[in-house]
Amino acid sequence: MDANIKFIIYYTNKKDDSLSKTYTFNNLSTKIIDIKKEIFNDFPKDGFNYVDLEYVSERIYKEIGKYSFNYGIFPRTMDNTRLSNYTDGNKTYYFFIHYANNEVVVNNENNRRINLSFIKKEDDEKPTKEEISLFDSNNYDSNFPPLGKMK
Repeated sequence: MDANIKFIIYYTNKKDDSLSKTYTFNNLSTKIIDIKKEIFNDFPKDGFNYVDLEYVSERIYKEIGKYSFNYGIFPRTMDNTRLSNYTDGNKTYYFFIHYANNEVVVNNENNRRINLSFIKKEDDEKPTKEEISLFDSNNYDSNFPPLGKMK
């Protein structure tokens, strides 16, 4: 599928002058992460290894069955989506770039990501059997009273 999608990127230089550069993508199978890499390679900045895009167009293009670029910084979770998920073509989008660091927390022992919120601390007390018990096992009638009058 061929299309003509333009990304106009606004940026500032060392003199704080606002400048822009236009990128044209003819292939809808281009991923957003590839676009970000191309932009970062054109405007590298020391101390940063990633670029975030902030959508600043005057209008939001919405198409049936497609994602849309909303105002604000484009979420990183959507970086692997393709342009075909957003448009069928021939549109112009305006973005401002923000430099950032894309760091991944890695466990060095087995080289995988870890989430510390699921690790239980050893000093946590386990509930006793008495705390878990919801009813008195010795008196069945008090736990399960009859529902109506018996004749």
